[in-house]
Parts: sequence; structure tokens; C-alpha cells
Amino acid sequence: MTVHTRDTEPLVVHNIAIQHTRSYVYLGSPISNASIHKQVSEQMELKQCQVRKFRSFLRKNNEAPFTVKKAVWDSALNASILYSCETWMTGSLKPVDQMYQHTLKDLVGVRYQTPSDLIYVETGIPPLSARVGQMQRNFLMKLQASTHFEGSPVQKAIELARVHACPMGQYIEKLLGSPHLSSPVAALSEVKARIRGSWLLFWPCGWGLAQAAPAGCLPDPTLLAVYAAGAFVMRGAGCTINDMWDRDIDSKVRGPWSGRGAAPSPAAGCRFWTRSCSSRPSCRWARCCSSNSTGPPFLLGVSSLSLVLLYPLMKRVTHWPQLVLGLTFNWGVLMAWASAQGAVDWPAALPLYAAGVCWTIVYDTIYAHQDKADDLALGMKSTALRFGDATPRWLAGFSVAMMTSLVAAGVAAGQSWPYYLGLGAVGLHVGNQVRTLRIYDAADCGDKFRSNRYVGPAAVPEHRRRTVGGEQGGRSLGR
Repeated sequence: MTVHTRDTEPLVVHNIAIQHTRSYVYLGSPISNASIHKQVSEQMELKQCQVRKFRSFLRKNNEAPFTVKKAVWDSALNASILYSCETWMTGSLKPVDQMYQHTLKDLVGVRYQTPSDLIYVETGIPPLSARVGQMQRNFLMKLQASTHFEGSPVQKAIELARVHACPMGQYIEKLLGSPHLSSPVAALSEVKARIRGSWLLFWPCGWGLAQAAPAGCLPDPTLLAVYAAGAFVMRGAGCTINDMWDRDIDSKVRGPWSGRGAAPSPAAGCRFWTRSCSSRPSCRWARCCSSNSTGPPFLLGVSSLSLVLLYPLMKRVTHWPQLVLGLTFNWGVLMAWASAQGAVDWPAALPLYAAGVCWTIVYDTIYAHQDKADDLALGMKSTALRFGDATPRWLAGFSVAMMTSLVAAGVAAGQSWPYYLGLGAVGLHVGNQVRTLRIYDAADCGDKFRSNRYVGPAAVPEHRRRTVGGEQGGRSLGR
């Protein structure tokens, strides 16, 4: 339920009244009452009419001083646009964000096709998500300061809101009946987000295990489980290291509630490491890895730690942090190969590793375009800023390099035609992703980034088809 400035009744959550004194309260709770839903819909339509009138005013008074129009903008923004930001109506800020961007461009007097990021930098007006996030932050800080909510579902929702730029109502609704995750450390390692990001770390390992499997054999299921668990654990650990390095940056961009990640204290990071390393799944994973704790797998694993620690610093010194991320995220190709065979078949493994690096540069550059306005303001560097408007051409080049490397890896490993058929599907997906990318549309960049979860598994089954089909003509890799 939404509390507006003019409302007099407090918001009630879990039989606890939340008093408010000023501003809006954004909890994002879904409305199931039909009459309330209708009233809110009518209010939103009324506010949007006011916004349309304001935009008409801007177009008719295009020659007015910017300071005058900016003053009217601030009034209209607070009275109309932000009121429409309640995501319990649509589940997304997209419609309101489009209205926000168009109104801002009317204010400046430019075409709607003009990149919004340039307008944000030129005018100093923040994106809509930052405005809404600040209002959420102000409310949540007051709520957290209250002793009435310690240990309650509301408090747990607050902890989760530190990590996710999502409506809190979703978490309140979920947590009312399931009191889990009660600490900042647990929130930082929230399982759903970690699983979602762990796939990008696991698939290169899967590629290496599948390529290293001898003809007629499936990849070792034990090793698959080991590397799946390892990807899950290391993804959380890597994010914690990155967030600890970035805690000052995150507080400058959108506060501690930013979608860029939580900003844990060093003590919280230490507790996270303790929990991760002492948890039962992590111990099992470590015991499985201990069987290969000497020789190439161990040496490769130790050497990867420098990349893990180095990556968070790269965006401060070079425009190519995505390259370092690619070297880090795809190190599993070499480790998995060494674990499967006891040694790395370099002529076959290196092209596969190079393909993974190029793939990471592609998808993480797309991801970086969502944060480029913040990175530019903070002096951070990325390939998104380095490539600029030429991003599609750069990504096309890296995509071609990725596909060429995958073909070279298949030739070196003696793959048969199903493998190359699968590569055709991968090439079509990546090519369409780059061709249709809109680098100034953060939502589109997010969708394109998430679609890369289909690229990883598209290659692994092709290795399996070769082995299941009993292809004996290929190389006996290390056998």
C-alpha cells in the first residue's frame, strides 16, 4: 500500500503502524483490492495528464530561460512524475521512465532520439531510478532507526533492499511467512542472485570438462558437481570482494540501497568469508578439490587468485576491466581441463579459453552500458565508455573472434558435425544480440545481458553429442 504526503492514515505492515511525516513512501506492495486499485489507477492517470500539460508548456515556451523551466520541472516532477513510480501497478519502472526521459528532453529542447545519458550529464538531473532510490533510502533509514522493527519481516526486507534496487513490497510479502536471511551478510549472499550470476562462471568450466572428455564418454559428473559448487561459492566471494572495494563508490552514486551492490563493512566481509568457508557445501567442495590439490590443477587455481583480487581495481586504471574479467571468469576452462586429464592440452584449450574471454567482453560491455553515466561521473573506466557509439562494431569484432576461437577449439579437439551445428545456433544468437542492441536503453542492455545465459549451455550439449555418438575418429585427448 502506498502512503502519499496528503494521506493521514499510517501504513500498517504486519499489524505495526508505520508513521510518516513527509515525502512519499515507496514499498511497492501489490494491490489486490479492486476498489483501491481503481482509485490508484485514476490518480495515476490524473498525474500523467498533469505531466502531459507540463510537456506542452515546455514546447510552447522553448525559448524561456532554462532556470525558469527547471523550477517548473522540479515542481511537476515532485507532484506528478514521482507519484507514478509505484511499481505495484506495472511491475516495472519502464513506462514511467520513458515519460520521465521524454519530459526531460522537452525541458532541454532536444529530440527524443538524443541519448538520455548525455542529458543527465549536461543538466545534472539524475536518472529516475536515482530519484526513486533516494526517496526509498530516506524512508528506509528512518524505518531502520526505529527499534520496533528489529528482527521483523520489515527489517529483513530492508536488508535485502540494500542489495537489490527492487520494490520492498515484494520482499515483505515473501518474508512475512518465511523468516529467513536476517543479517546483512546473508542478504549480501542472497541465494537467488548468486545462482543467477554463477552460470556465467560455470559454463566455461563445463566447456573445458566436455572438451576434455574422451570420445564416447560423458564429462565426469563428480567434476561437474564440483565446479558447479565452486562457481556458486566463488561468485559470492568475488562479489563480496568487489563490493568491499566499491563501498565508497556505491555510497556516492545512489546510496547504500543502490542496485550497484551493497556496501558491506570489512567486518561483514570477514564474516561472509567465515560462513562461506565453514558452510557444509563449501567444505564438501573443498574436499572434492583436494583430490587434485597438487600439480597443474592446484597451480592453476592458486594463480587465478591474483586475477580475482586484481579485477576490482582495473576500472580505476584502464578502460579494459572487461578484459581482466574475461581472463578471470574463464580460467575455469584451464582448471577443468587439468582436473579431467591431469594436464592441459594447450592447442585445444587455449582457443576455448580465448573464446570465453571474447564472450565475457561482449556481455559485460553490454552490462556496463547500464552504469556508464555513473562511471563517467565517478571517473571509473570501462569498455562501454571506451567504445562509445562504436560499441556495436567492437562487439561484432569480438563476436567474430569468439566464434573463430570456438571453431578452432573444435578442430583441435576433433569435434564432429553436431558441435558445429550448435555453434551455428550460438552465432545466430550472439549476432542478433549485437545487431539489435540499443546502447542508450538501459532496459534493453539488461535484457541483452541476461540473454547470454543461453549461450553457455548451447555449446556444452554439442560436446556431449560427440561423445554419446561414439565418435572415435577424433583426438584421444591426453589418452
